[in-house]
Amino acid sequence: MMYTAAYSKQDFCSRNQYDPSCIHSESHRNRRIRAAREKQLRKMKRRFAGICIFFLVLGAAAGIFAASALKTDASPSHDRKAVYTSVYIEEGMTLSDLAQTYNTSGTVSNRAYIREIKKMNHINDRNIIHSGAYLTVPTYPED
Repeated sequence: MMYTAAYSKQDFCSRNQYDPSCIHSESHRNRRIRAAREKQLRKMKRRFAGICIFFLVLGAAAGIFAASALKTDASPSHDRKAVYTSVYIEEGMTLSDLAQTYNTSGTVSNRAYIREIKKMNHINDRNIIHSGAYLTVPTYPED
């Protein structure tokens, strides 16, 4: 009776890759190592991209925050102490008239002064003020 192998040498090599007698084991091992390195490299690239995106978003948020802080500090009333006065609006008065009358110190332009009056008195319309009303206006006394 002759013994016949159930597996050929090639089948055995594909199943037992660490057998030194197998011809294909070294190349298979190298492929596995290369695949593992490529997988690790892809993982590192994704991690690096995620970190870059995080710092990019963080920098953008910090820039927006800093810009808004600078914008709010640029208000004309922060330069000097303002004294607020209540003014009765007579027939025919305009915001420009108020600016010429009460913005005498020259610390802010008339346009900025009118903007501040509108903001302070919640005037949303263009330059419409009603006679008989009272408006709060800032005055900047000389120190």
